[in-house]
Amino acid sequence: MRTSLLTQGLDGLASVSKEVKRLLQELYALDDELQDAHMQAKRDEEFGERVVTAYTNFLAHRDVLIAALEKAKTQVPWQLRMKIDDLELTLHQRKVMASPEYKKAKQETNAEVEPPAADENEDKKTPSDPAARTQEAGAAIAPWIAISVLALVLAILSDLASMCWLARIGHRLTKPTRTRWWEHRRAAASVSASVSRTMTETTHSESAAMIGNLCNLGLARDAAWNVLIVGDGNFSYSRAFLRANRERIAAPVNAINVTATSLDTRDELISMYPKCVDILTELEAGGVNVVHDINATRLIQYSLVSTQKFDRIVFNFPHFAEGGNRRNKIHRHRQLLCDFFLSARDVLAADGQVWVSLCAGQGGTPMEKKVRAWGDTWQVMHCAASAGLLVQNVHECPVDELLALGYYSVGYQLRERPFWTVDALTHVFCGEDLGLPAHFPLEWTRDVSFWFNNEFDEDKLLAIIRQHVPSAISFTVELFDEYKCPTTLRSAASYHIHLSSTRVALTKEYVNSLAIAILKDIEASSFAQSRGS
Repeated sequence: MRTSLLTQGLDGLASVSKEVKRLLQELYALDDELQDAHMQAKRDEEFGERVVTAYTNFLAHRDVLIAALEKAKTQVPWQLRMKIDDLELTLHQRKVMASPEYKKAKQETNAEVEPPAADENEDKKTPSDPAARTQEAGAAIAPWIAISVLALVLAILSDLASMCWLARIGHRLTKPTRTRWWEHRRAAASVSASVSRTMTETTHSESAAMIGNLCNLGLARDAAWNVLIVGDGNFSYSRAFLRANRERIAAPVNAINVTATSLDTRDELISMYPKCVDILTELEAGGVNVVHDINATRLIQYSLVSTQKFDRIVFNFPHFAEGGNRRNKIHRHRQLLCDFFLSARDVLAADGQVWVSLCAGQGGTPMEKKVRAWGDTWQVMHCAASAGLLVQNVHECPVDELLALGYYSVGYQLRERPFWTVDALTHVFCGEDLGLPAHFPLEWTRDVSFWFNNEFDEDKLLAIIRQHVPSAISFTVELFDEYKCPTTLRSAASYHIHLSSTRVALTKEYVNSLAIAILKDIEASSFAQSRGS
């Protein structure tokens, strides 16, 4: 028998009763199964069905144990309230995806839409003034924004009415009544999220043409541009980009200056990908600056890269490949993304963009056609947030168009073998300091729990939270547990605080610091005490 953080320090409960002792032993066994499944999932880079089932069984049995303790009038230890964040998000996501509203929204989004015919004079119609380009882009999506704002206002008014009602009732509400109110609110939020997701995906399809794709990177013809391509494997993407923009790369004015790099040395590259010799020759003849032995997570260390700022930095299908052809843990891939984004900020122009393409299902955004559980994804938006970057656009990677230009994927098991690129997505990021709203909000949930007295009402709790949460971050508060100690007769409450923002690059560290500061002020108030007291 092994004990984890979920079951540590519970041995003393065995003396409560034979029934509790039996339930405790069964909980330990389920915890062992959960740990085994969790470790296997980490080795396989994804949570998978086994660990989700093990976690669900563990929680269900733990609820039975809690009920037995409450029946025996024994205080429930705090360990029995702990949860695993990633798995909680996974369970929540599966619940949302199983809802009729989500399925309906997904079906409508996946309906085939006839793409508009290409305009041969599109380049001539591109405004020369960046501000004009921005204005044109805003005009194109204005109708969708108006609908979104109207829906948001209605949702806010509904929430305000509900909050006022709750404030009047205060903490005197019985637990069943309060639970029903919050469940109603969550159901409404799920419907709103499904509608919002559908509208956002449509907006993305509208704006994708304006932001460009990997063949052109959305580079207007009226200015010079610096482009950095990192981790290009066999350099076939760089070749495709050269072929699509050959005249502009060779132009005497307003040229696109391309620097294409690989992690491997030239000799290592040719050894792994023999066919790349001809590609390198074509790139160098076409005016592309080819540089080898460049680590994309340490760009500032290389003088050839760090002496200039880049308008576009492109990383296609990053993969943590340490250990040859071994499959690496998913957190390694996330760490690679985090390190790359931080490195890219060092050499990114003030209004530059970082483009990252990932295989289907890896990114974890609402645009994915191959939907994975949240814990199974690389969580690309949250990785980018660690470098102060927000997602501006997500669109399908133009694989067919790139193939026609000479691109082909290699690198499967570090060999000249292709990997799956169907339904791959390209994610475009820019700095949060530009003030542009992200197309998808960054979301986190943190819990606070405390003893409260007769002075407590939820208006006071909300007032404390508002003092700490900036106006650019929206939040909702959800009561998920109440407890009354049979010995001291003290009452405790536990709340989820849901944080969301399209303006702030919310990181785990920042959200944790907010939660700690909020809890400290709650415990220092006249109406609450620490659960540890």
